[in-house]
Amino acid sequence: MIGDSEDMLRRGKALIPRGWFPDQSPTLDSVLSGFADVAAHCYDLLGFVGRQSRLASSSGAFLDLSAYDFFGLRVRRKKGQSDDSFRQTILKEIFRERVTRAGIKRAVEDLTGLEARMFEPFNARDTGGLDTGYLGFDMVGRFGAVDMPRQIFIATLNPVGAGIPRAPGFDDGLGGLDVAPEQFGDLSKVLGPVTQQDIYDTINATRAAGVTAWVAIGLPAEARLDVDFILDQSELVGP
Repeated sequence: MIGDSEDMLRRGKALIPRGWFPDQSPTLDSVLSGFADVAAHCYDLLGFVGRQSRLASSSGAFLDLSAYDFFGLRVRRKKGQSDDSFRQTILKEIFRERVTRAGIKRAVEDLTGLEARMFEPFNARDTGGLDTGYLGFDMVGRFGAVDMPRQIFIATLNPVGAGIPRAPGFDDGLGGLDVAPEQFGDLSKVLGPVTQQDIYDTINATRAAGVTAWVAIGLPAEARLDVDFILDQSELVGP
């Protein structure tokens, strides 16, 4: 194989003038094999270094270093997340749509795995209007405010603990194969702890300059004891 010890040994022997040594020379082969092993190691090392210089082929700690170079500590590998999964996370964040409402919503939902609700008081599409067929008290539409431009209210939920969002486990009475929200998962799908500061940082990295974002973070509406909420571990968040 190109670059292995045997290949390097053949290349080394090919450089020796013919006639200096017999065709079969165990002593010479032993000496040259030492150099061949070192050369093969250097060849592998150069290939490894080359792979780490590109995001598409880097791995391990070098992939984490790439994420740090781009985002600091804002984007980090989840516990048990594979290189391929983390690479997709980095690429998604690099090419993420920003400074738009849709971009903020998608960024928050990608982080938490839960739906984020958005409301702009200055946006008539959110508030509705009289005689428009799009307004019903306590049902559809909200009170707007023309004196609140460039402001947005974001309501999201903070996932508690770790797991795969919206996927129950065996023996919990909530899932059945092919008939309920049960699924086969792996460690790359596990959503690790997400702090409120993570949500704030994600919004700040996505919103446009000059836009004020008011954020409300709550617990899942249907939190389950020892599944979504762990006694003596989970954080209590007020309404």
